[in-house]
Amino acid sequence: PIASFLSDFYYLKLYVYDLKSMTPDTEPIFSEYYLIPLLALQVAVGLISLTTIFLYRRRMVQVRLVRLSFLLEIVFIALIFFYYIPQIEEQLDVVADYSGSVGAYLPLGSMLFLLLANRFIMRDEKLIRSADRLR
Repeated sequence: PIASFLSDFYYLKLYVYDLKSMTPDTEPIFSEYYLIPLLALQVAVGLISLTTIFLYRRRMVQVRLVRLSFLLEIVFIALIFFYYIPQIEEQLDVVADYSGSVGAYLPLGSMLFLLLANRFIMRDEKLIRSADRLR
Protein backbone atom coordinates (compact mmCIF):
# COMPACT_ATOMS: atom_id res chain seq x y z
CA PRO A 1 0.00 0.00 0.00
CA ILE A 2 0.98 3.60 -0.61
CA ALA A 3 -0.85 5.04 2.40
CA SER A 4 -3.45 4.17 5.02
CA PHE A 5 -6.33 6.32 6.19
CA LEU A 6 -8.05 5.74 9.52
CA SER A 7 -11.11 7.72 10.55
CA ASP A 8 -14.01 7.08 12.90
CA PHE A 9 -15.97 5.15 10.28
CA TYR A 10 -13.46 4.06 7.66
CA TYR A 11 -10.13 2.32 7.39
CA LEU A 12 -8.81 2.61 3.83
CA LYS A 13 -5.61 1.53 2.15
CA LEU A 14 -4.46 3.26 -1.02
CA TYR A 15 -2.86 1.07 -3.66
CA VAL A 16 -1.89 2.04 -7.20
CA TYR A 17 -4.79 0.03 -8.57
CA ASP A 18 -7.42 0.35 -5.82
CA LEU A 19 -8.60 2.15 -2.71
CA LYS A 20 -9.54 -0.78 -0.47
CA SER A 21 -11.87 -0.42 2.46
CA MET A 22 -10.72 -2.60 5.35
CA THR A 23 -13.90 -2.05 7.36
CA PRO A 24 -16.60 -4.62 6.70
CA ASP A 25 -19.97 -3.63 5.23
CA THR A 26 -19.00 -0.13 4.08
CA GLU A 27 -19.86 1.38 0.78
CA PRO A 28 -17.01 2.77 -1.33
CA ILE A 29 -16.47 6.50 -1.05
CA PHE A 30 -14.83 6.86 -4.46
CA SER A 31 -15.63 5.35 -7.83
CA GLU A 32 -13.90 2.16 -8.95
CA TYR A 33 -12.41 4.18 -11.82
CA TYR A 34 -10.92 6.76 -9.46
CA LEU A 35 -7.33 5.44 -9.64
CA ILE A 36 -7.18 4.60 -13.37
CA PRO A 37 -4.69 7.46 -14.12
CA LEU A 38 -2.23 6.11 -11.52
CA LEU A 39 -2.48 2.60 -12.90
CA ALA A 40 -2.08 3.87 -16.48
CA LEU A 41 1.05 5.84 -15.57
CA GLN A 42 2.66 2.85 -13.85
CA VAL A 43 1.84 0.54 -16.77
CA ALA A 44 3.27 3.11 -19.19
CA VAL A 45 6.50 3.42 -17.18
CA GLY A 46 6.83 -0.36 -17.04
CA LEU A 47 6.23 -0.84 -20.76
CA ILE A 48 8.59 1.97 -21.73
CA SER A 49 11.28 0.57 -19.45
CA LEU A 50 10.85 -2.92 -20.87
CA THR A 51 11.02 -1.57 -24.42
CA THR A 52 14.13 0.45 -23.57
CA ILE A 53 16.02 -2.68 -22.55
CA PHE A 54 15.76 -4.12 -26.06
CA LEU A 55 16.86 -0.94 -27.84
CA TYR A 56 20.51 -1.35 -26.88
CA ARG A 57 21.74 -0.62 -30.41
CA ARG A 58 19.98 2.75 -30.46
CA ARG A 59 21.38 4.44 -27.38
CA MET A 60 20.02 7.94 -28.01
CA VAL A 61 16.49 6.52 -28.34
CA GLN A 62 17.13 4.71 -25.07
CA VAL A 63 18.13 7.98 -23.43
CA ARG A 64 14.95 9.70 -24.62
CA LEU A 65 12.77 6.84 -23.42
CA VAL A 66 14.48 6.76 -20.02
CA ARG A 67 13.92 10.50 -19.67
CA LEU A 68 10.27 10.05 -20.65
CA SER A 69 9.92 7.32 -18.01
CA PHE A 70 11.53 9.62 -15.45
CA LEU A 71 9.09 12.40 -16.33
CA LEU A 72 6.12 10.02 -16.06
CA GLU A 73 7.39 8.85 -12.68
CA ILE A 74 7.54 12.47 -11.48
CA VAL A 75 3.96 12.98 -12.68
CA PHE A 76 2.97 9.77 -10.85
CA ILE A 77 4.49 10.95 -7.57
CA ALA A 78 2.94 14.41 -7.96
CA LEU A 79 -0.49 12.91 -8.59
CA ILE A 80 -0.26 10.74 -5.51
CA PHE A 81 1.01 13.32 -3.05
CA PHE A 82 -0.58 16.50 -4.41
CA TYR A 83 -3.92 15.25 -5.75
CA TYR A 84 -5.09 11.86 -4.52
CA ILE A 85 -3.91 11.82 -0.90
CA PRO A 86 -5.09 15.39 -0.12
CA GLN A 87 -8.45 14.65 -1.73
CA ILE A 88 -8.91 11.48 0.34
CA GLU A 89 -7.78 13.28 3.49
CA GLU A 90 -10.28 16.06 2.86
CA GLN A 91 -13.10 13.61 2.17
CA LEU A 92 -12.45 11.56 5.34
CA ASP A 93 -11.15 14.46 7.46
CA VAL A 94 -8.08 12.46 8.50
CA VAL A 95 -4.29 12.49 7.94
CA ALA A 96 -2.58 9.83 5.82
CA ASP A 97 -0.40 7.29 7.59
CA TYR A 98 2.71 6.14 5.71
CA SER A 99 4.10 3.81 8.37
CA GLY A 100 4.22 0.28 7.03
CA SER A 101 3.51 1.55 3.53
CA VAL A 102 6.42 0.54 1.35
CA GLY A 103 4.56 1.63 -1.77
CA ALA A 104 5.13 5.29 -0.96
CA TYR A 105 8.90 4.83 -1.34
CA LEU A 106 9.07 2.51 -4.35
CA PRO A 107 8.59 5.29 -6.96
CA LEU A 108 11.67 7.00 -5.53
CA GLY A 109 13.65 3.78 -6.03
CA SER A 110 12.36 3.58 -9.57
CA MET A 111 13.54 7.13 -10.21
CA LEU A 112 16.97 6.29 -8.82
CA PHE A 113 17.30 3.32 -11.17
CA LEU A 114 16.12 5.42 -14.12
CA LEU A 115 18.81 8.00 -13.32
CA LEU A 116 21.45 5.26 -13.13
CA ALA A 117 20.25 3.80 -16.44
CA ASN A 118 20.50 7.20 -18.10
CA ARG A 119 23.98 7.74 -16.68
CA PHE A 120 25.36 4.41 -17.90
CA ILE A 121 23.70 4.66 -21.32
CA MET A 122 25.37 8.04 -21.78
CA ARG A 123 28.68 6.53 -20.62
CA ASP A 124 28.34 3.79 -23.26
CA GLU A 125 27.54 6.37 -25.92
CA LYS A 126 30.60 8.40 -24.95
CA LEU A 127 32.79 5.27 -25.12
CA ILE A 128 31.47 4.34 -28.58
CA ARG A 129 32.03 7.86 -29.89
CA SER A 130 35.59 7.91 -28.57
CA ALA A 131 36.27 4.56 -30.27
CA ASP A 132 34.89 5.97 -33.54
CA ARG A 133 37.29 8.89 -33.34
CA LEU A 134 40.27 6.50 -33.14
CA ARG A 135 39.40 4.74 -36.38
